[in-house]
Amino acid sequence: MSIMGSSRDAFGTGRLEMVAFITAQEQKKIVQAKRRRRIDLPASSIDGAENGVIPLTVSSKDMTFRIPCFSGQQVGAPLVAHVRTRYSSSDWAKVTTITTADEDTTLVIPANRAIDLRGQPLELSYDYLFIDPPFSPKTLYLAEGLIYWPELDEVEGTLISSELADKGVSLRIRASDALSPGALVALFCHGADCESSWVKYFRIEASDAGKDVIIPVEPRHLKANKYGHVAFVYTVNNGGQQWTSPVSEFQVEGDLRSPVPDHGSLGAFESGRLEIIDESGKTPITLRTHGMSIGDVLTFVFWGSAVGTVYVLQQTLGAHQIGKDLKIRAPYRPDQLGGAAKAFSIVERASGGAVGSPLMWLSVSTNR
Repeated sequence: MSIMGSSRDAFGTGRLEMVAFITAQEQKKIVQAKRRRRIDLPASSIDGAENGVIPLTVSSKDMTFRIPCFSGQQVGAPLVAHVRTRYSSSDWAKVTTITTADEDTTLVIPANRAIDLRGQPLELSYDYLFIDPPFSPKTLYLAEGLIYWPELDEVEGTLISSELADKGVSLRIRASDALSPGALVALFCHGADCESSWVKYFRIEASDAGKDVIIPVEPRHLKANKYGHVAFVYTVNNGGQQWTSPVSEFQVEGDLRSPVPDHGSLGAFESGRLEIIDESGKTPITLRTHGMSIGDVLTFVFWGSAVGTVYVLQQTLGAHQIGKDLKIRAPYRPDQLGGAAKAFSIVERASGGAVGSPLMWLSVSTNR
């Protein structure tokens, strides 16, 4: 017997394709088998990957997740395959069983899920439930993308430690076809401390072709956001085309730890709500110009938890806009956003400096 289930992430999304129920007798067999067997599990792989990289040609179609045949594998034994993403909410997992004693086990990652894995580091593994511990070694890949998630070199996962916040970190924009010579790049950083938001613009020169771009993130921009967050996103304009990266979000650890109740759990701020109302395939957002001035450059960033739902709007404010509400129509329906949406704005002052707005965080309503 099986049942569909789901795993959770920072956006409250993510998917596990199937969970298998077992009988008490099957559970007893598994426990007994675990006690008996000690097996060195081989690492899993993706067919077509080379030198730790999954090419675009592989992720543009169904991908094959391969578990090599290993000594002692038992027909009927359950396996759980995992692909974990570093930044997105597109983790993939699937349950299967071993069908032969002397062949590899393969699973298919559908093309529509494979595309969601692009442009970021991936971690592959599987669980063989007839041994204890059941975990395979991890295999690390970089999934090629037309554009990549912004990365912080010193940070594993999405938590910037207090020590790193005091030292500063290096932001990496990976080389891609979009970043060819002549490309104009705009990099945006938004912080929970709105005064610490900033923007940088630069051009890719001929000498930069094929190289990653490394940008220092100074301690002053991180220390101000301790106990909060920072988010990074960039756009690329090149040859009449524009690319927008996904938004990478990081929590910034503080110096002290919160008290924790012995009985209960810590709470967190709750999101607002976005109703599923289709307005010609778009999601309307109102942005007040309060606090803005003529000549300020406004950048509005909107994204959903679903991959590929990032929207960046930038404009210089004129006299006719000051004191009025700006009506912005993000080009995605609420039901395309993957269950949640976030947005912020950054204003570059005509007089110098930049400031960010508070972060908008919404859960997409399931009530129709």
